Amino acid sequence: MRFLEIYAGTAKLTHTVAEKGCEVADPIDLRFRKDAQAMHAELLAAARCGKYDWVHWGLPCKTWCLQARGAGTRRAQGRPRAHQRGPPAPMGGRDGLEPTEDEKLANRQCEEMCELMRAVLESGGHVSLENGWQSVLWQAPCLLELCADWQMYSV
Repeated sequence: MRFLEIYAGTAKLTHTVAEKGCEVADPIDLRFRKDAQAMHAELLAAARCGKYDWVHWGLPCKTWCLQARGAGTRRAQGRPRAHQRGPPAPMGGRDGLEPTEDEKLANRQCEEMCELMRAVLESGGHVSLENGWQSVLWQAPCLLELCADWQMYSV
């Protein structure tokens, strides 16, 4: 089995999979001077060729998670929330506002992830995504469509 971890952080999963005797590709994260977005075309071509049996994403939750959305708490000194994601606007821009630059970047990362996931699945591989269960990421249209098309579920 050939494993790849994208947005790997410290690459703990990569190291664990390698310890179990599986072949692993070098993890992709800025910590390792590898930018998933800059490598998107290369990764997509490899996925379409069936290079990977399992690809795991640790997509940054900077704008998707509860803390980023200010859920349950007000930011210090009454400052407005930095991100405007929420159930009525999972891609940002809630209340008629333009999505923030961080939200736009996260949206591109999500769309590229979904495109890569689809390519991996179509070539017979497996995919996994690490993100909190209350994350608005699970409401992103491209991820909802992918999950419906491939009958994937959150566990």
